[in-house]
Amino acid sequence: MMTSAPREPSPIPSRPGRPGPVLVDGDGFTRRVLLSGEAVPWSDTGALGGYFSRCVGLLQPDAVLVDVATAWTPGPDRTDLLDAMHRQTRRGRALRTLLGDGASTLRVAEVLRAVAAATRLPVVAVIPSPGRWAALANGLAGVGDLPVDDDTVDAAAMYVAGALGTLADVEIAAILIDEGDAGADDLPDPDAYTPVANAAGHVGRSVWVRTDNAPAWASGDVPSVGCWIGAAPPTGTEGRPWGLVGPLGPVPGGSTGAPRIVAVPEDSDPDVVAAAVRSWE
Repeated sequence: MMTSAPREPSPIPSRPGRPGPVLVDGDGFTRRVLLSGEAVPWSDTGALGGYFSRCVGLLQPDAVLVDVATAWTPGPDRTDLLDAMHRQTRRGRALRTLLGDGASTLRVAEVLRAVAAATRLPVVAVIPSPGRWAALANGLAGVGDLPVDDDTVDAAAMYVAGALGTLADVEIAAILIDEGDAGADDLPDPDAYTPVANAAGHVGRSVWVRTDNAPAWASGDVPSVGCWIGAAPPTGTEGRPWGLVGPLGPVPGGSTGAPRIVAVPEDSDPDVVAAAVRSWE
């Protein structure tokens, strides 16, 4: 059953002068500038909090995007988990094994808490769509040739919903489902979002969708989704909150109060980035 998500634009307040919350996707840029290109220290919550705090100082977002899928990825020391995933040859089971690992779940919860404490900003947990996450887990498990069909997507959605349920006591402002490079014709059936939205709704969290190559609300009015952040404005979904994913520059457009995302290229000049950030006020 598809539930209706709240139609409020966003649970995240924006800074004065901004038309809605500005989220900044600048992982490659901040790693280059702040970490000399090294990996984000996901396994060291102290260093991680310091890194995200510096990111906030640099980019001045209204909320912090945290790549939960990367945080959930097992490190090279977790050969036991990788081996267990590899043994799962049925479709979607590698993802179930990954998300069901207690130590990994604990680490992700610690990551989210550390980022929230260090930045003192709302945290938006970014996850791949269930089908994309299933494919990523298959790749980690060394079974990347397993197809991801509709049944796999349905199963993956339930596994993701269950995993989010284990994070119920962690303060998260919203769940952002990232569809990556998928175009409008490649998006999953809207029902694929429903288990995730239901799990989020039980603990008062909104679910948003991001599509860099498809307009906002490209799948029509999806009641279980609270906001859609897309590559172009929507058509035919009047009254549904929407925002744009835009390049470095002025604040992207969107409905009043809705979140929007600024994508900062990895090779951006820090002075150009600083000027753009100042222009958002």
